[in-house]
Amino acid sequence: MHAHISVVQLNVNHCAAAQSLLAQTALERNVDIMLLREPYVSGIGQTSVILDETGKAAIKCCTSLHVQELAASPMRGIAYAKLKHVHMYSYAPPSDTPDQFEEFLEAIVDHARGRSPKVIAGDFNAWAAEWGSRASNTRGRAVIDAVGPNTAERRTEADVLFPEGTPRRRHSRTAGQAWDTWKIDEAMLAYQINSLEIPNGDAEIMAAGLLNMLGRICGATMPRKSKVQPKPPVYWWSASLSQLRSDCLRARKTAQRARGSNHHAELLEAFRRKRIEFKHGIAAAKANKLRRRAVTTSDPGVLANIVGELFPKHTTLWRSTEAAPAPDFPCVTELEVVEAAKRIKPNTTLQQCLLDGGKGPLCLLYIVGKLFERILYTRIEAIAESINGFRKGRSILDALSAVSNIAKTGLSGDTWLGGRKEYCAIVTLDVRNAFNTARCPVILAAPNRMGIPEYLRIVVGSYFRDRFLWYDTEDGPKRYRVSAGVPQRSVLGPILWNIMYHGILGINRPVGIELHCFADDVAIPAVSKTIAGLEDKCNSSIGSAILWLEKAGLAIAAHKTEAVLLSSRKKVENMLVSVNGTQVTSQESLKYLWVMIDHRLSFKDHASFDTAFGSVKNRNVICITSRALDA
Repeated sequence: MHAHISVVQLNVNHCAAAQSLLAQTALERNVDIMLLREPYVSGIGQTSVILDETGKAAIKCCTSLHVQELAASPMRGIAYAKLKHVHMYSYAPPSDTPDQFEEFLEAIVDHARGRSPKVIAGDFNAWAAEWGSRASNTRGRAVIDAVGPNTAERRTEADVLFPEGTPRRRHSRTAGQAWDTWKIDEAMLAYQINSLEIPNGDAEIMAAGLLNMLGRICGATMPRKSKVQPKPPVYWWSASLSQLRSDCLRARKTAQRARGSNHHAELLEAFRRKRIEFKHGIAAAKANKLRRRAVTTSDPGVLANIVGELFPKHTTLWRSTEAAPAPDFPCVTELEVVEAAKRIKPNTTLQQCLLDGGKGPLCLLYIVGKLFERILYTRIEAIAESINGFRKGRSILDALSAVSNIAKTGLSGDTWLGGRKEYCAIVTLDVRNAFNTARCPVILAAPNRMGIPEYLRIVVGSYFRDRFLWYDTEDGPKRYRVSAGVPQRSVLGPILWNIMYHGILGINRPVGIELHCFADDVAIPAVSKTIAGLEDKCNSSIGSAILWLEKAGLAIAAHKTEAVLLSSRKKVENMLVSVNGTQVTSQESLKYLWVMIDHRLSFKDHASFDTAFGSVKNRNVICITSRALDA
């Protein structure tokens, strides 16, 4: 009769926390022996640890057990010791190739032959139908060939292989009552039938034995039905993400197992790349699923209202007429074509559009048309002035610096009384649905004021002739005439908007008032000695800006107007401005081009805003802006 031995096994996976928790668990539960794979520090407690040749398999004695026998020489992947007359083997390497695994089995079988009793533990990852698996894999067949089909008491994917006994039951039998016959394991059923033993005795004994036998067979071959439904995956999960996660985990395990080797740094870097790829995949999947989960409708009435709201119709005296090109139309040079081609990025959608004969998504043109648009853009850009935005060399920093410099100038004076120090206000206006609602006559009149040649104006005018929007409904496709807005999905759209919007910069405004625009955002910085004077100047400028916008077919969202009063006084003061009858009170900060401008021009509010949203891009903007303002 052998003495009782308490054994625990674990693949530590080079984790210090797991190894520390295992040591504490062993102490609390009076564990005698720990069979370890990939210990965090292989050499800890050398007096009580038996290691294999690689240092990745270990047997640790937790109590004062006497080691009765050791291997003559360390074996690869196998730590061996005889403790309390039991032969302990740990730990089958889980990452070996099939050939290496067979060599490992051969070595352990040769060494264990004639030794009894014995315990062999490890990550065998072996599946065989003979001991209850649904299918057999290469490792399972290798184990069967090495030790026979009736050797294992537990399936080796459970990480433990004991030498004697019968196959353990495949499923847990604790949940539910009825057997789930749809999940019966036919291979296990055949094994159980072949090993039946008919009970002997009278009728009652034989009946009870038969019932017990049927219960054991059912328990070994199928699970019970469970009322607990498995949790569904998150809505954005997919097979591609599952593969990315598997690749990431595989790369991490490979890097961890290579710790201490020459190529550990390279494998660690490969794992980091896989992790970043997995994170990006999750972000892309979430964004894609959110777009797909948006409520959609095909009701003709609802879609007509949506289209009419996005593309309002304007009653105008302007009428598009066919016009022949001017005789002085300059020819397109080879250099212009080459330069235009450099600006067009390769696009698979465009390529597919070409293959389909030019029939593609909204406003996708032939590549020749794209080249021609780029040439027109270059010629117009060389002549026309432009506001910030939609133009190379004009960025958010230029717009922010222009607005902030006015505030810095007003606040940089030495004294208030008799000095140059003044109040400064910044008011931002929000234009609703700007790019789709601008009047066509205003858009086409702007190039004439800037001196754009007639031939360019004629070509641009053709973009506003016979514009239709097609959309699908339950009753079939519908057509809607577009009578306003700049051309969408065209390189000419932004520059035509800039030329048209440049007119707002010429409105009448009091002294000390400036207007700055970036795309459709309007900022009105103003300076004055008094708050009352500042309010009058801002109200006058806002009124002039609204009149110009209304003539252009644009509208202001009064409730989205923001204002901030900048001052160097210790007392925080407020001002009021009027926007279409709506009173707007200045706040301690406002958001302009995604940067928070506070009443002290310290950008502290932006730091808090940036922290709340965790935007790296915002941090870069504020750092660059601060340097630009200090320059």
